[in-house]
Formats: sequence, C-alpha cells, structure tokens
Amino acid sequence: MKILRESLILLLSIATFIYIVSIFTFTPGTGQNLLHASYPGGGSILGGFGNKIASFAFFMVGKGSYFLSIPLFLFIFALILQKKHWLKKMKWLFLFVPAMSGFYGLYSSETEMIQGGIIGNISGVLLKNLFGIVGTTLIVFIINAYLISKIFPELYEKLKSMTAGKRNDYFKHSEKKEESGETVEEKIKQEEEWKVFYNYKKNKEKPAEDLFCPKEYQVIPIHPEKKKEENLEKVFEAKETFREQAKEFYVEKELNTYPKENLVNPYHMEDFMSYPDGEEETEIEDEAFFKDVLNYEEESFEDFEEFEDDQDEEEEALIQEQRAPFKINFALPPMDILKNSPQNQNDNKEVIRNIGLKLLSILKEFSIDAKLGNILVGPVVISYEIIPPKGLKVNKILSLIDNMTMGIAALEKIRIEPHIPGKSVIRIEVPNPDRKIIAFRDLVESEAFHPEKMGIPFALGKGISGDAFYTDITKIPHLLIAGSTGSGKSVCVNSLICSVLYSKRPDEVRLILVDPKRVELKMYEDLPHLSAPVIKETSQAILVLKWAVSHMEERYKVLENYNTRNISNYNEIRERENKPKMPFLMIIIDEFADLMMIGGKEIEDPIVRLAAMARAVGIHLVLATQRPSADVITGLIKANFPGRIAFKVASKLESRIILDINGADSLLGKGDMLYSSPDLSNLKRLQSPFISDEEVFQITQFFKTRYKSNYSDDILEALEGGNSENVPTDPSEEPLFNEAAEIIVREKKASASYLQRRLKIGYNRAARIIEMMEEMGMIGPQHGSKPREVLIDSW
Repeated sequence: MKILRESLILLLSIATFIYIVSIFTFTPGTGQNLLHASYPGGGSILGGFGNKIASFAFFMVGKGSYFLSIPLFLFIFALILQKKHWLKKMKWLFLFVPAMSGFYGLYSSETEMIQGGIIGNISGVLLKNLFGIVGTTLIVFIINAYLISKIFPELYEKLKSMTAGKRNDYFKHSEKKEESGETVEEKIKQEEEWKVFYNYKKNKEKPAEDLFCPKEYQVIPIHPEKKKEENLEKVFEAKETFREQAKEFYVEKELNTYPKENLVNPYHMEDFMSYPDGEEETEIEDEAFFKDVLNYEEESFEDFEEFEDDQDEEEEALIQEQRAPFKINFALPPMDILKNSPQNQNDNKEVIRNIGLKLLSILKEFSIDAKLGNILVGPVVISYEIIPPKGLKVNKILSLIDNMTMGIAALEKIRIEPHIPGKSVIRIEVPNPDRKIIAFRDLVESEAFHPEKMGIPFALGKGISGDAFYTDITKIPHLLIAGSTGSGKSVCVNSLICSVLYSKRPDEVRLILVDPKRVELKMYEDLPHLSAPVIKETSQAILVLKWAVSHMEERYKVLENYNTRNISNYNEIRERENKPKMPFLMIIIDEFADLMMIGGKEIEDPIVRLAAMARAVGIHLVLATQRPSADVITGLIKANFPGRIAFKVASKLESRIILDINGADSLLGKGDMLYSSPDLSNLKRLQSPFISDEEVFQITQFFKTRYKSNYSDDILEALEGGNSENVPTDPSEEPLFNEAAEIIVREKKASASYLQRRLKIGYNRAARIIEMMEEMGMIGPQHGSKPREVLIDSW
C-alpha cells in the first residue's frame, strides 16, 4: 500500500510539472506566451483536460492562476517527502495567491479587471466603491501581511522582536511587576532558583509526575529569551503555586523514613497520641532547610509564610493545624499477633471422587441418568456439579435431598443449589469430611486484600472453591447478620471490627459499638477508633441513635455547602484542598432482638431513618441478632438493609425472614454462612474466618498501649444528659433558656439541632429547651419535616 501511495503521488507530481511547463510554452500558430495572453488558449500539453483546469483557475483568480501551480507542486512534493511542517504552510500559500489577485484587480482598468478573476472584480469594484482605493488597499494589505506571517513565522518573530524589543515579552505581567516591585532580572533569578529546586527534586528516587512541580511546567526552559509567549504565561501563573508546593517539599523530606500508607492525618491524631515520658514533639526548622535547598535570603523566605487574605478564622486555624509537625506515625498492628491456619490440611482426592460417584448411583436408582461435571473443593463443603438429562424437572432432584444425604452417609444435611448463573448444571454441596479452619490472618495477609480501595473493608471468608472473598461495607451499605447460638455470628462481628482495625486509621473510620450483653464487645473499650464508650444500656442506645440521626443531618448540611452528593465527592474536594476528610462512621449493634424487645419504636424509628438516608454521608449500620423473627427484623428494616449474612438458623421460616429464601437451615454451623448483597446476582456460600479471643485481646492491647481513646464530646454530653436524674423541667432551672430564647426570636429558627450548634450543648438538652418553649407557647408544634413556627416577636 505504501508503494502504491507513493507511486500515485509521484504521477501527480509529474503531471503538475508538465502543466507548469506547458503554461510557459508558446501557443500554436501565434507564437505568444500564455503568460501574456488575454485568456488561456489551447496550448496546454495536457490537452483538453489541462485547458479546463486552466480556464477554471483563470475564472477564479485571473492570471494569478498561473502561480497556483507553484504551491500545488510544492504541496505534492511535500507529500512525497512527508514534510509535515511544509504541508502546514501550504494552506496559507494557496490563500496568498488569490489575495494577490486582489491587488491586480484594484489597480487595473475596468476592461482589464477580468484579468484578476472574481476576486479581482470584488476588490476592484465592490470594495473600491465601499471603502475607496485607500481603504481597500489597506484591507488587502492587512490580509496579505497576515498570510505572509503564517507562511514565514520566523520573519514575523524577527520583525516583532525588532519593533517591540526584548522587554515587550513581559508586557502581560507588567501589573504584577509594578505591585511586587520585581524587575526582569529578579524574575530570571527566581526562575534559576526554581531550576535548582527542580533539579534537587529530580535527583530523588520518585518519578517525575510525583514532583512538586506540575507536569505541564516541568519542560519549560529556564531563560526567558528562549521561551515562547505561551510558556511565559505558564511560568508566571505557576509562580504562586511554586511557593506553596515548595513548602510541602520539606514535609515530604521529613517523612521519607515512614511508610506512606501508615502516615496519619494530623488533624485529629494528636488526640490519640500519648508520648513516652521525656519525649516531646520537635518543630522542623523549615527555614534552614529551604536556605540549604534554594539558597534563599531572609526576605525571600518570608514569602513562604503568606496565606490567602480571604481566609476566615476557622480556615486559618485549620491551616495552622495542618502545619503542625508531621512526625505522628499511626502504626497498624503487625501480623505476628495473629495465628496461622493449622498445617497438613490436605484433601483426599479418592474420597472426594467416590462421593461424586455415589451421588450419580443414587440418582440412577430413581431413573435419573445424570453426569458428573466439575468438582469444587472448599474448606467446609465439596460442590459437585451435576449435568441433568434433557427434559428432567429440577424439582425431581430437589425432592431426593434426603435420599442423597442418607446414601453418602453425610454427617450433615447436604444442600442443593438448582440455579448456577451461566451454567446448565445443578450444584450439590456435600459437607467436607476433612473440614478446614480458616484463620483471620490468611485473609488480611493475602495479596488479594486491598483495603486502600475500600471505605470500610470486611474480610468475609472463603468461598466453596477456596478463594478469599472481601467486601466493602460502604457499597452494601447496611448489613444484617443472623444466626443461632454457636453458628459463628459473634466471631463474624469480631472479624468485621478487626478488619477495620487492621486496615484503617481512626481519622478514616469511626466506630460506635452497642453491646446489650455487656461481655461480647467489652474488650474493644477505649480504642482510638471508638467515638463513644461501648454502649450497654438500652436507654443509652436510644440516645446514641438519636444523636446519629442529628449527626447525619449535620453531615448533609456540610455536603450541601460543598455542592456534593456523597461523602466520596466531598473527601475528594477536601483532599485537593489539603484539608481533613470526613471519616466513615459504622454503628454495630449486637443482640438487636433484645434492644427491640425493650426499646420498640424508639429503637426502630432512628434505625429506619438512618438506613434510608445515612449512606450518602458515610454512616453505616450493622445489626446482629440470634432471633431473626418478624417482630425483630421488621419490614421497614428489611427494606433498607440489602446486605444479609445468614448463619445456621433453626427453621426455614427464619431463613426466609433473613434471606427471603430457604437454605440457612441447611448450613453446617461454625462459620458456614450464606451471603447476599446488591452486587451479587445469587447467594454466595462462604466460610467465615476464625479469630480467637486471645487474638482480639492482643490487637486491642496493641492500640491501648500506644494511643489513647478519643470519644466525641457530643455523644458523651448526650449520654450524660440522658442519664441525669436532676433534669430541669422548668425554664427557671435551665441557665441557657434565656439565651436560647433570644436566638430563636432573632433568627426565627426553632429546632433542637440548631440550638445544639449555637449553644454547643448536647442534643437532648437542646430538645428539652425546645419542649419548654413549646409548652410556654413561644413556638408552634412540629409538623413533619416543616420547621416550627416562632410565635413571639421579642424576649
């Protein structure tokens, strides 16, 4: 193809050359050269085809058509040589020929105007009548000058430099120069200093895209006289950015010794740290560091301390907090704390094969001529894929489940999965005679575990084929866990909490634990991840859930101010602003049935509201219960909890309540579970990992000996206010009542959450003040989601 293309281009070039030669020959019989003829004759060597081309070109641009052959020949020649920069200039050269025809028509007589073609007539008649000969000359001259500048850009640049001078390159930045008092020499010096800084960074082991300088600025030449205009604009636009990014450089330098994934966000972590005796934080002498790197003088270094003038006090305080020493290193627990899985857990392939043959023989006894497909060996069950004969009803195999269980002498009841997505097989799950234990360490140590890509990671377990399975609680977004005593429910809750402890810092994920039994979650007390002490009383659980609803509303207001729809978008903006992110909040409630039995609607209502709305602001619920009955897991709760984990339950009814289908009653217990979530088209059978109480104790001790707890003041105040025996019921007994009344009257806003923010008090106390005002007739009653009406004008 390339040879053919080049051959065609060569033929066109030869034809063009012949045409050029022909117009310089004499016409037959007259001896007159075509360049001096009044109209093209029949003397073209190309014959009639050449005459037609010449006539059309003459009609358009007059005698300038003869010169069209020159750019045409150059264009084809450039194609042969594939000179792209020549091709770019050809379009301007083609336009230059008709533009010159305008001059010809402008200064020709009316009888000679046809010699300039259509364009000559336009300039000679139309434009001359509109603008006169001077105006038309100026227009045609500007057009031709512009085309010449495009054809010969080097000539244009040289003329521009001669007329404007070297200092004219900085004309666009003259205002900045006058304000700062900087001269051209000072700008050049600063750019040279930038080069020193850039080369210092470039010698580091980091790739170029990780440097402080944005990628589009990294290839800019240093000397201004060699820069083009667009590069100069980038340099000076990046000037202020350079100072801020250079400030970050010393921070990065100080942290090179710490693993990046373990570095803690400093905004909240000073609350978690407890320094050893005699050891104090030391400030980094960034000034001396910059003098070594950039060789800045004293007054030049002061520019790095400047902040934007339009920042309010809160943002200023936040920036100062960001500039705190970055030496805090929040360490995650080591893997040595956890135990490995028992060794020598090998499968007997002959036994596994014989069980499959027994299943086929049992089916054959009932006139079902099936075939054996794939065999998947998992830690708890062995899955046999049976290929049924054509025309067989699936229910016929399902009805033989008891016969197959008895025929293979299984220790537990087998389970049949009639529908496998993408396969025309029936899966029969048989208990593995050599059941294996999955250690929690196997999952968190696996290369398949990527917690950095998850908001709240959860190491669920291993599937029937032995592959590790993980999920993100933020994608579920709320989870129901149900199972009878000894089924593995409590171990699963421990695995969930430890998955967070092993992968997330306290400024990334916060936890609230509710434990009515008082002993299941007690060992997690005083962890830095907890927002409140472990909740043990139903009354405290009610207060915490109400606080969570109020906190959810506050988070939505923050998202509204940032014009974002969810916590992920908000955190992306905060990360670009180098400001603290909003942490995820996970509320885990154990023995949910006990809370529902005592609290009833006071427990259900806030949970339903949180489940319906809290996902977007990063608040997620996990409910665990031993008794998945209809009065515990109500319809409203089920509708808003798409994530379900079912361990072994006592009956098919309980299985249908938690999963909406049968199957959980056929599980084997001890961590054997069925998992359902919105991102799965079918139930997934998994074996939950085992983590002992000793391992949990070692993990919690690791945190408690290094970091202190950091409970939320709002939650503590809500708990103290709800548990107080001497609760004021009269306005005269409430010291903040008058101040609250003034705020309500002045702002015309009456809500507990608004008073909570303005007076910096707990939600319960603010709610009591609102109730007092309603009893006194100061504000109207609550009507759904509408705000209360303020009935008084002064206080």
